[in-house]
Amino acid sequence: MRYTHDILKKDLIYPCTFGDLQKYVQMVPRADVRGIQRIHITNRSLWHFQDGAYRSGGGAIITLSYAVNNELVRIYPTKYYPIDDVISDWAEFGGKYFRKNGRSCVKWQHRKAVKRYIQFVLYHEIGHHVYRRENPIGYYRKQTRKKYKEEEDYCDNYSRQLLSKIAGLRKK
Repeated sequence: MRYTHDILKKDLIYPCTFGDLQKYVQMVPRADVRGIQRIHITNRSLWHFQDGAYRSGGGAIITLSYAVNNELVRIYPTKYYPIDDVISDWAEFGGKYFRKNGRSCVKWQHRKAVKRYIQFVLYHEIGHHVYRRENPIGYYRKQTRKKYKEEEDYCDNYSRQLLSKIAGLRKK
């Protein structure tokens, strides 16, 4: 598996190194990451301002968008107004939502930013890889809303279960 990243603008940072990212990927069962060709980190907003994206086809690629500024604030594009579920998700991981100059922003503490973006979002995207491998139904065609929700719920649960398992291992 390869790890790649975009070159950052001078006022942005990634809260985690490639070494950290590799460490978190190694905590995932090997069978679950088999077939993932590359994990790419970007400082750009993804489609619909997602924090992560999964693309299958000629080789699975996971893209994470988690660059923050020096104050650990993630600033989203101007037209982005997150729904309550997204704000709740950020709050669950310690993110403080606010608006500044007409833009949605989330303030993080370093450790919590790592947990949210690297662990939860990364593991969620790996969940897409596992789900689609277990449910191969032609994802190039448009999904129904019900199937989309089923897949997203699966990925959220996959991520939470993996985080819980890792937390349990650390306590031992």
